[in-house]
Formats: sequence, C-alpha cells, structure tokens
Amino acid sequence: MAIQSIPEFYFPHLPEIILTSPSFAGSASYDITAAGGYAAYVGQATETFTADTVFFRVGSVGAGNSLTARVALENVSTSTGLPTVTLLNPSASALIRVTTAGNYQVRFPAPITVAQGTIFSIVITAIAGSAPNACRFAVFSDDNPGYGFPYTLDNAAAGTPTVTQLAPGIGLALSGVSGVPTKFCWPMNAVPADAQFGSSSSFYGNKITVRGKVRVSGATVWGDSLNGGTNQKAVINLYDTNGVDILASADWYSNMPNNSTQNQFKLAFTTPVTIGPGTYFLAANNSSSVGQVTINYASFSESIWRQASPFGGKDVVYCFSTATPDNIDDWTIDETRQFFLGLIVDGVEDGAGGGGGGGETSFAYVV
Repeated sequence: MAIQSIPEFYFPHLPEIILTSPSFAGSASYDITAAGGYAAYVGQATETFTADTVFFRVGSVGAGNSLTARVALENVSTSTGLPTVTLLNPSASALIRVTTAGNYQVRFPAPITVAQGTIFSIVITAIAGSAPNACRFAVFSDDNPGYGFPYTLDNAAAGTPTVTQLAPGIGLALSGVSGVPTKFCWPMNAVPADAQFGSSSSFYGNKITVRGKVRVSGATVWGDSLNGGTNQKAVINLYDTNGVDILASADWYSNMPNNSTQNQFKLAFTTPVTIGPGTYFLAANNSSSVGQVTINYASFSESIWRQASPFGGKDVVYCFSTATPDNIDDWTIDETRQFFLGLIVDGVEDGAGGGGGGGETSFAYVV
C-alpha cells in the first residue's frame, strides 16, 4: 500500500501542559483539607483499556497530619460533570494512607476494564476520621492550560467542587492497549531535568516503537539553546532497527533562537524517510566545543509509571550511547525516563488505522 500525505503531527506528542511550570511541592488548588474532600481527574477513554493500579504524587502534607483515602474509578454525571461516587466496577476502589510527601500507588482487588468512549474519573477522597490538613497533590501547572476537557476537580473540604484544569501527577497502570488512552495526566516524580550537550561524544535520545508504516520528515525537541560565542551544531540522527544505520539526520544550531528559555524546536531531515513497523533509535549528539544546547527529559519512580505517561507511554523509552554506536548493544536503556525528543510524521500507509491482529491501531496515541 502507498504512503498518503497527511497534515503533520508529532510522535510522540508532547502535551502543552508540560511546557508550563510544575508544582512538585503540591498546589493549594489541588488539595484535601477535611474528611469528605476529594481531588479528581475527569477524562474519557480513547480506546478500551484495563487498569489495576493508580499512581499519584503528593507534594506536601501538613505537619502532624495524615490522609486515609479511598482511591477509586468512578462514573461521572453527564449533567453536573462531577464524579457520582458510583464505581465503574465493584472492584474499582482501594484504601491507602498518606503520611508524607512522595509517590504512592494503590492496587485494586481486580483489574478494571474501561470501554472506549467511557467518561470516567480518578477520585482520591478523604474518608471519615481522616485528618488531611493541607494534603496537596503535585501538578504540572498552576495556570489554565486551555483545555475544556479533560479537567481536574478540587473539592478540598467536601464543599462545592472547583474545576481547576491542572495537569495532575496521576496515572494508571494500563494493559490491553496500543497507546495511552488518558490525556492530561503525568505520573512523573521529578521536575523535568535536562541533558546538556557540551563537547561530548555521547548520544542521548529515545528508543521509539512505531506500530505502522509512516513517513517521517524531521524531529521535534523541547529544550533550549545558547550560542556561547560561536555557533554550535548538534545532530539528531534517526537510526534503523539495528541501532547502527542512520536513516535520516537533522541539524540543530545553538543560535536558534540563541537564548536560555525552553522552547519547542522543529527540525527537518534532509530527506523524508519511510519507517515502520518496528523499533528505532532517535538520538542527539554534539561534538562542538562551544555553545550549549539542552533537551529536557521526564523521570519516573518506576518503569510502569513511565508506561502510563501521555508521551508515548510504553513505546517511548530513554536511551543513550557513550560513543558512535556500532552495535545495538551500545545503547543503554533507562526504563524510568523519557527524552522530550520525537518524530514529525507527515505520511501514513493506506489503511494504517485499520488495526491488524489484536485490534491495535497503528497510532492510537492521544494528541
């Protein structure tokens, strides 16, 4: 089948919300202060998935206090837009005790299947007798990201819920899916850090699994550039499935735009290339001795948290090589990171979304 041109999209797609300041100390706009209070995420399944574990990050807990919470997947009222307290499934809840800031995960008694199109909520509710004074959850922006849906809710003291539209540090352990069917949630455990490219022979990037045949025309980066006196060039290479052969390259210069503010960079390959299905390596390298370019990356406490991220989920994982790779084993994989480096797709094979064996689509990722 032939490749058909399409309006370009980024794979994996970096949600706009991560481009704003995260609050890992917890947000007063996303907290629980009394029994019956709750914090919630409301979204919709873009494909059928199964989940058995909820992840979340607590930014801070008031001194001398703790939270005993019911963590649940609940139905959502189509008239109010609020969680109904009714569970999606009788097994879709579990209790957990929170005493300090940090990462938490709670497992349901049995896996829960959520059908495509279902509007659902992840709800963390303080049970009676709990003393959760100022239990604040980590978020990725105190600003409105411009999303009307999905959204977050803050009902700190069991009063009137407030739509916060924050990006919560919440995630689901998923199975039975080809992509990541929840948008807007980032189960990260640290503020995005960066890898700096000074005079280095190392290559940093992602191992990316592509599920269908596509044409890629370039790379997209989230990072910053600083001239340092003389223009510096970094090279971004797309390696074949053997991890050695270069299929395409793009140049990134430190005078683009020559400031230390993080930006998204869209860099074209010399010639578009058709790839997939398969697993490829996309990595950046700089051997210049002046200037500086950096690329941000996300860190997760466990690989299963990474697999629940909206940045490609389980199909995007951080990789690096300390020298020019001449063997696939030269690549070291870090299952707890994702580099903010992806591909620009501008063509797909006829029928690429048709879904072959197992019902998976070629690109089921939320954009």
